[in-house]
Amino acid sequence: VARQMFCYIAKFNMPNITLKEIGSFLGGRDHSTVIHGIRTAGDLIETNKQFRKEYEKLETFILSKL
Repeated sequence: VARQMFCYIAKFNMPNITLKEIGSFLGGRDHSTVIHGIRTAGDLIETNKQFRKEYEKLETFILSKL
């Protein structure tokens, strides 16, 4: 779940990063794994209130450090 959240945050908050770069940061995952993580996190954000709340807290924390 954390990996999926990271993929989603990176994709939508770091416009210059590629899917390949995200995957490399996550231990050499390929772009299709990153796409799957983005889609899964997006679906959970839309359908699961607890996941959305945790995602929003994590995103706020990460973006405050950039």
